[in-house]
Amino acid sequence: MFHGCFLILERVGFDKVLKKIGPLRYVYAFFVANIGWVFFRADNIRLGFQMLKRMFLFWQYPVNGYSVREFLDNHTLFVLVCAVLGMGILQEILRRIRIGEKNALEAWEFSWGEIIFLGVVMVLSIMSLASSTYNPFIYFRF
Repeated sequence: MFHGCFLILERVGFDKVLKKIGPLRYVYAFFVANIGWVFFRADNIRLGFQMLKRMFLFWQYPVNGYSVREFLDNHTLFVLVCAVLGMGILQEILRRIRIGEKNALEAWEFSWGEIIFLGVVMVLSIMSLASSTYNPFIYFRF
C-alpha cells in the first residue's frame, strides 16, 4: 500500500517535479525507501511511527551512552564506502563525462572495472553472510 501511494503520486504529476530537481531525486528515493523499510521492519504501525520519530527528531531523545566510534569499525566503513559507490551517483557523473552530447544508448560501453568491482563486492558479501553466526531471515513474518 505504501509503495502504491507513491506510484499514484508520481503518476498524477509529481514525476515532473522529480525530473526538475535532478540529482535530488536520489535523496527523495532514499528517504521513501528508508521509510518503507521502517514500516516493513516494525511489528505494528505504532512502533513504526515511534521509530520514525527517533530517526527524524533525534534531538528530542537522550543519547543512550554510545558514541559513533563504537559502531565504526573497518567492516562498517567498508560497507559505507561500497554503498556510496553503488548508489549510482558516481556512475552517473562518469557517464555524463564520458557521453558528452552523444545518445546514452550509443555511448554505453562495456566496463571491465565496474564488472570486477561488482564481482568483488558480491564475493565479499557472500563470504560475510557465510561466516556470520547471526543471519536473520527477514521474511519469517509472512
